Amino acid sequence: MSHPLTRFADLVHLNTDRIADPLAAGIERFVGLEHIEPENLHIRRWGNVADGVTFTSHFKPGQVLFGKRRAYQRKVAVADFDGVCSSDIYVFESKDPNVLLPELLPFICQSEGFFEYAVKTSAGSLSPRTNWSHLANYEFPLPSVDEQRRIADLLWAADDAITEHQYTLEKLQTATTSFFETQIANGVENSWQKVLFEELLTETQYGISKKSGLQREGTVPILGIPNVVAGDIDISKVIAHAKSG
Repeated sequence: MSHPLTRFADLVHLNTDRIADPLAAGIERFVGLEHIEPENLHIRRWGNVADGVTFTSHFKPGQVLFGKRRAYQRKVAVADFDGVCSSDIYVFESKDPNVLLPELLPFICQSEGFFEYAVKTSAGSLSPRTNWSHLANYEFPLPSVDEQRRIADLLWAADDAITEHQYTLEKLQTATTSFFETQIANGVENSWQKVLFEELLTETQYGISKKSGLQREGTVPILGIPNVVAGDIDISKVIAHAKSG
């Protein structure tokens, strides 16, 4: 069943509340773009207002934070505490919960269509930013509130499962690292022999710059430092660089 397209600004309010002195107002935490993880709706890091901050944009629990600078980084999060945030972050909320379910709004902002629109309407070369006047015109299909609730429940259940999985992986990684370090320490103290790392290597290869002029046939994946994550190799965003012979 198709639904008529709805304009983003008709259903979503851009919060522009400001707090000139967050510390005096009792605000304890602030959020910058660096605190929002790409494709993660949960805010797990923040800064302390008492340490000093120039941010004045106020947000409340339940509101959606959207990174307008470098929108391709896909930074969207749902606030679960009171705070202030960077001016490079938009604060959204549903105008009418009886028309647009607040629980569905973060997933609309996290959708592929919304990100593509935000990137397409961004301006600037080094640090492109989208703006509200453009985002306000984004159109998307809006189902009934009952259907919105069903969709939101499914999406949040999936998010809970992903979050629990990530938490378990982090605990396992911590336990593995701790076990390894303990075994190494105990072995060195007892009977293990110390050797130079280079003695264990049979061959060392160095990366070649894309500008080196080396020509090869086919597509050569480019693996960079960001692809090495927590002792593993993340190839989901490896650049495929075609070189013709």
